[in-house]
Amino acid sequence: MTMRSATASLQHLPTDNLRTRLALLLFILVICLWGICGCAQNSAPVKSETTQSAETLPTATPAPQLPAPVIELEPDEQRLALADFLTFPETSGDNAASGWSEDGPIIRGTGTPKGYLYTQKTFENFRLRYDLRFPAALLSSASPLKENTGVLVYITGDQKVWPLSMEVQGKYVDLGTVKENGGAAKATQTFDKELQQKVIRPAHEWNSLEVISQGGALTVLLNGEKITTSEPNFLSSGPIGLQAEGFPVEFANLRILVLP
Repeated sequence: MTMRSATASLQHLPTDNLRTRLALLLFILVICLWGICGCAQNSAPVKSETTQSAETLPTATPAPQLPAPVIELEPDEQRLALADFLTFPETSGDNAASGWSEDGPIIRGTGTPKGYLYTQKTFENFRLRYDLRFPAALLSSASPLKENTGVLVYITGDQKVWPLSMEVQGKYVDLGTVKENGGAAKATQTFDKELQQKVIRPAHEWNSLEVISQGGALTVLLNGEKITTSEPNFLSSGPIGLQAEGFPVEFANLRILVLP
């Protein structure tokens, strides 16, 4: 019975039957209240289900890091493995103590102790290619601008921190620039900062670098784009080194082509 039909029924009752009118009106009110309570009860499970669904949503997790890029060696190009390097400080062949290890195409450094790997061979004119990343940068609350490493070229004289050499910067904020170490003359270089910022990838992702050495002059490509050229210095040949500077770092697909 609706409120409208009940009201119509009341209008047809005798006017002197006040008791009947009041009883019927009370009945109508009870029916209406019962209907309101029933609607509220029916809607309650929907609210509970929505709350439970929100509470059980899975939390977001970081995407897994990408594996090292797969590459094919070009003719006369040679891989550089951990066995091709010596360590400084020396660790009597104990790679774990040196902070360096190898996993397939990846040479991995813990960042400590402070030091470097250096090749047993000397190189002058060459093209060195490698992929670089800082795996802990994704999990660290510190600014990626602090992540630091480098590739030393033309290492000369005694082994020390740091040896007389030129360095292709691995420090994230300066990635791909050229600097001097151990008293070498300051590098004269042209660096395209705008292009570097355009092509650089996040610190925890793989950045691909290519270093071309010709008569002491260096050219550096980052992710396929030439960002740095340096003029010849008095250094032009020597071992190549990988730095450990306090940050976990990974070098992948190290390969070198000796140039005439």
